[in-house]
Amino acid sequence: MNLLLGIDIGTTNCKACVYQENGTIISKQIINTKTHYSANGWSWYEAKELWATVVYLLNNLFKEIDSAKVLALAVTSIGEAGVPIDNNGEALYPIITWFDQRSLPQTKMIEELLGNEQVFAITGMDNNPIFSLTKILWLKENESNIFKKMVKWLNISDYISYKLTGNYVTSYSQASRTMVFDIKHNKWSEQIINTLGLKNSFFPSLQPSGKIIGKITAKAALETGLKPGMPVINGGHDHLCGSLASGILLGHRVLDSAGTAESISVILPKDHKISLTKYKGFRVGRYLNPDYIYIVGGIITSGVAVDWMKERVASLHDWPIKEGVKIKDISFELLIREVEKTRPGASGLLFLPHLRGSGAPYWDPKARGALLGLTASHNSPQIMRAVFEGLCFEAKIIIEKMQNLLSCPIEYITTIGGSTRNEFWQQLKADITGLTVEVTEAEEATALGAAMLAGVGIGLYQDMASASRKIYRVKKRFVPNPANNAKYLELYQLYNNLYLTFKNINDQLFYLSNS
Repeated sequence: MNLLLGIDIGTTNCKACVYQENGTIISKQIINTKTHYSANGWSWYEAKELWATVVYLLNNLFKEIDSAKVLALAVTSIGEAGVPIDNNGEALYPIITWFDQRSLPQTKMIEELLGNEQVFAITGMDNNPIFSLTKILWLKENESNIFKKMVKWLNISDYISYKLTGNYVTSYSQASRTMVFDIKHNKWSEQIINTLGLKNSFFPSLQPSGKIIGKITAKAALETGLKPGMPVINGGHDHLCGSLASGILLGHRVLDSAGTAESISVILPKDHKISLTKYKGFRVGRYLNPDYIYIVGGIITSGVAVDWMKERVASLHDWPIKEGVKIKDISFELLIREVEKTRPGASGLLFLPHLRGSGAPYWDPKARGALLGLTASHNSPQIMRAVFEGLCFEAKIIIEKMQNLLSCPIEYITTIGGSTRNEFWQQLKADITGLTVEVTEAEEATALGAAMLAGVGIGLYQDMASASRKIYRVKKRFVPNPANNAKYLELYQLYNNLYLTFKNINDQLFYLSNS
């Protein structure tokens, strides 16, 4: 039996999963990602803790299966966050999370020295504090002693691969999230590096996903239980690995990877000529196979918005539960049953889910959330419905703009991530977008995508597309309800104007709150 291992370091959880060649999961281990927070709003991971987490997951995994039967592995992770490495290969500083805003001042420096238009023209990324470049510059300005010792900057998945093999390698998909990568010429941008006083040597060598980057070292084998000499295959960005397991290469579909945040991606035709100016409002990068370009739009607070409303706003008196029970302890299925009883449109409520700033097409870290149309007669289930509807309206904005850019129609949304367990949400997404939503049968799609790359790397699959055709299976389809779709089209016309309507007010509130 051919077994493949996928390791996934995510915002919420870290996972290690073993699959058969046909995509059937054999065993998995999951643990919460340990995120640290300070009183001033900073957030970070500790590199040693992440490595210890991987060691823990693998040791537990190999209590259930024989590690000698695993043919290869690949690692996937969140993008943007990175590990500064010294000349001994040790982490120098905590890993600033992708959503940490401390490097917002560095975006102003980048704008002054390069200009936002030029940054996008080179990298396909907007000048935003989530990207690696701003975090590196923050270290340079605020932790100069650390910066002087830094010899390499590794994305989290690259760091784990380094701990396994001793080699510094990154994928084109992860490089695309640094804001240092020239996506037209498939190389690190010398203009950006030189203009901002960095070194080309800071950045690891580039290699396509699905290629062997090294073998498990004796030291790593001793720590993890992996077989010494087993090949480690280059993985990639988590949303894109998830897309591989979700049929995005099969055409006429977008991938909606919805968890803590929500990432909506589409792959451009292979012979598509890059014209970055037309993609403004999206983020553009190289796919796992760097012959392809992807465009992605993000909803920064997706699952976060749902959790926030559940824990902080929802009133116990509006739910059929006993007194003394805390809202966070209530079964989410119970809450959804009550939300399902409410009418489309949430009785005149609109929710703007910009709790951590807005995603595509504006990418505005100063944007703020809003609940409009609120009256004394509204109850918690209606407010919760408005949250889900707002997230689906955001998805519709992104998908409509993608459709306008493509020469082929979008017919399906393939959804992966934690939101897939919420069937109400998926049906709502179909009703609002007017597209069929497919939930893949793949279990832990992101880790499966990494395992598929491992299979490509050792020749178990001919290529990524053939791996996807072999593995992609639909678990459930959600078809739009025509009556609900018509109702939501009216509300969408109002929702589509909310960001611009409130932009000036939110800008002022942002500066007042930070003055």
